[in-house]
Amino acid sequence: MKNYLLSIGILTQGEIDEVISYTKRKSLKKNDFLIKEGQVCNEIAFVESGILRSFFSSPSGEERNSRKHSVYYSSRALGFAQR
Repeated sequence: MKNYLLSIGILTQGEIDEVISYTKRKSLKKNDFLIKEGQVCNEIAFVESGILRSFFSSPSGEERNSRKHSVYYSSRALGFAQR
């Protein structure tokens, strides 16, 4: 995460160090879920390695893959803000 934040060039080294001081590493295995439908979002995720897939259900109930990223941060912003 530190290298990524340095590469985008909007934070100072001190700001990056502060952001990182509030984080903790969490590893997921293939097919694990970061969060499931109906759960409250309690974290923001940064994908350091691998791919994060994000799904949603259409109004007709069809499951759709909305995102597939190898370097990505993710959060359900509204759920995270309302906790």
